[in-house]
Amino acid sequence: MARNDGDITTPIPRTQRVSVADRVRVRRGVEAAVASAENAPHARVAARVEGQLPAERMQVHTGVQVRPRLGLKRGSVVGGTYRIVDRIARGGTAIVYRAWHITMAREVALKVLTPPGTGREEQFEARFLREARTLAALAHPNIVEVVDFGRLEDGRCYLAMEYLDGPRLTDLFRDPDVSTADRLDVILQVVEGIQHAHARGVVHRDVKLSNAMVVLRNGQRLVKVLDFGLAKLIEDEQELTQHGVTMGSPHFMSPEQARGQDLDARTDIYSLGVLTWVAFTGEFPFAGPTATATMVQHCVEPVPWLSRVPTLVPIPGSLCETVRRCLAKDPDERFPTARALADALQVARTEARQGQHVGITTPLATLLPPPANTAPRAHGPSTLRLALLAWLLVGTACLWWQDQGVVPPPWTVASQERAARPRRN
Repeated sequence: MARNDGDITTPIPRTQRVSVADRVRVRRGVEAAVASAENAPHARVAARVEGQLPAERMQVHTGVQVRPRLGLKRGSVVGGTYRIVDRIARGGTAIVYRAWHITMAREVALKVLTPPGTGREEQFEARFLREARTLAALAHPNIVEVVDFGRLEDGRCYLAMEYLDGPRLTDLFRDPDVSTADRLDVILQVVEGIQHAHARGVVHRDVKLSNAMVVLRNGQRLVKVLDFGLAKLIEDEQELTQHGVTMGSPHFMSPEQARGQDLDARTDIYSLGVLTWVAFTGEFPFAGPTATATMVQHCVEPVPWLSRVPTLVPIPGSLCETVRRCLAKDPDERFPTARALADALQVARTEARQGQHVGITTPLATLLPPPANTAPRAHGPSTLRLALLAWLLVGTACLWWQDQGVVPPPWTVASQERAARPRRN
């Protein structure tokens, strides 16, 4: 067997293929672990042999995927500044910790990048750094504040943000005590934050319920838009994701985002329309059995009417057309800017405070709304029922006439004789 960077280039007997292939994969994984350990600034590697690698710093899974232990312990100090208090959440590419800023004496949310170990770490790191720079350039009450960002001792990137203690919009909109005007006020704050980002050339591209949090400030609800990890600078032509690659949340994707096309600020307008729909119905306007099916529905299914589905609370009349315009398939038919959308929502909020509602119905456990662009079905008697009713009335009249002697019954002698008489010309 010839060696060519770990690849099998000559035929191997059938009985030896599995064992040889496993040895090759393990060797390639070990070589990758050695290279990773040598490049780390804190590594203590004496030689390129498996026996001298620290076992606790390496994991080999019959392949080249190698991931060190990524968790941060409670009480540990990161960068000499942040003391880890607890872990808040963990996602596919990052872990969020609650930490204490030793110098500033304040709590922060520390977001630490955790590359998936698929060989695309540089791309994830570039996207993470873009999120940090994007948030640092945005200063708005409805956008989470960035405190600091940098690298840990092991080379991973981190992002320190203000610590927020409050529910996500997912939990807030489930509360039936939240009124129509309050829901519109919360949505308006999300739109204001997105408008601020758009004005500075930033498209969020992942607007959804879980990416907005509500906190109490001076007894008032204050909404903070989070997670600009997929944000795109409108004027920046250098993309981090390849053309045709779809990234985002399927339930909130615009049709052009589902197709992997170029995006602009109007894709956030579509997502804000979905967010508003869910805020008042508790259901998604498009929800297929799989993520792919949901994305297809965004592209081909007719735009639904908010007034034709059950709602959680009464809705203003103007809100139906506002949401429908946001959900238009063609970006040119949507609101041109988030500011225009905010103006329309303010009209709906005024109507809600004045009690101008179109009604309220009990939500049903349905995944999809009724088909849109269809005229309401007339609820009247069918043609068959009308024919049966007419036949019954005629039969009843004939029996009444026979009972009164106006017409002799067909089974009597008089009727038979009358029928047998010759007709006169």
